[in-house]
Amino acid sequence: MRKAASACLIGSVSLRMFPRMYKVAKILTRRGVRVRAICISTRAHESTLPEEEVVDGIRVREIRPILLPLIRTLKLIPAALLLSYPRAIAEILRGQDDVYHFFHLYTLVLAPFVKLLKMRPVFYDGIEDYPHRMSESLASWFRLLRWGLAKKLIYGAVRALEMWLIRNFVDQVFTVDIVGDILYKRYKRVADKVVVIKNVPEAEASIDEELRRELLRKYAGYKLVVYVGAVNKDRGCLVMVKAVKEVSSKVPNVKLLLIGPVTDEEFMEEAAEFIKKHGLEEHIDFIGPIPYTKIHTYLHIGDVALALFQPDTQYLLSRGSAKLFLYMRAGLPIIVSDFPGMRAIVEKARCGILVNPTDVSAVAEAIIKLLKDVELARMMGENGRRAVLSEYNLALEEEKIFHAYKERLGWRFETRGGG
Repeated sequence: MRKAASACLIGSVSLRMFPRMYKVAKILTRRGVRVRAICISTRAHESTLPEEEVVDGIRVREIRPILLPLIRTLKLIPAALLLSYPRAIAEILRGQDDVYHFFHLYTLVLAPFVKLLKMRPVFYDGIEDYPHRMSESLASWFRLLRWGLAKKLIYGAVRALEMWLIRNFVDQVFTVDIVGDILYKRYKRVADKVVVIKNVPEAEASIDEELRRELLRKYAGYKLVVYVGAVNKDRGCLVMVKAVKEVSSKVPNVKLLLIGPVTDEEFMEEAAEFIKKHGLEEHIDFIGPIPYTKIHTYLHIGDVALALFQPDTQYLLSRGSAKLFLYMRAGLPIIVSDFPGMRAIVEKARCGILVNPTDVSAVAEAIIKLLKDVELARMMGENGRRAVLSEYNLALEEEKIFHAYKERLGWRFETRGGG
């Protein structure tokens, strides 16, 4: 009997909080691949997770750096990552896997160790413009954000590092669908095998009935406006908070649920001050991060969903974020940033209202419209749901991922129940 293929997935966030990595792991598991996930966990909300566990048949190992509480207090997250690498390398080298799949550039820096010591295929998920995002983050961490030249130098160095790593140590690149195919074209300059995998969800998702009943009791009588994702200014969360003030004057029972980790302390300070000043405590709940498998249950009780990405190269070029499709799957009408890629999806599916994401009053008016016009909200929600079932779901993307793995693993690839 052939031995089932095995894959090691390495991520910079806990598997439970990383939808892209979780979905790939689930696809491989369904196809008969033995999967283990190594997750470098530096966020506060990940510290309560078990260091080792099995999640849906996936063996998960959390790697936490020593002195993490002190590092977080000193706001030296880059140091946390560096201190995690030796343990992550040791954990990677413990196994005998057929493929090593890295998610995020933070983990790809470990690829040379795998390629040179294991001599196995290396896959990489480039799901956003990491040089852009990391230059913003590093400049902020090191208090260089106002130094334009410093940010450009960091961007150039990070991009050169990513290209060098791919050219020399990566066999297969997965990326996402963005306007102009910018990431695909970038990676094709240094890699032969590049496949675009849309950031779409499974067509169906289960509801946790016990959690649903608990949420319905907790929020009985409220009109719920929901947001899922990192809670910060870039994702429009401050605009959401300010819009609630205007909405509450017309819809007194409105409540905004911000579901996800707060990743911007400056935002939190401004938001807390605004909420206190205008007495909005009863209208806004910071839920915090929840596992990917629980998100659909939270969305299922909502009335309106928000995707208010602020004007930034990363979002202006997006052809649809994961959260947009999660909202559509849940049958929620959506208020969306009027950017080219997302406009095309919303107009085609007729599933939401497009707004200037920096205009608080425009956002508030759109929320009020959908909360008051129940029939319009229902129709948009149903349209979005149909679009996910027919077009924006993981089925086609699963075949692309499966094919790439099978092509690399050859005869070692044993399938079960997946084709």
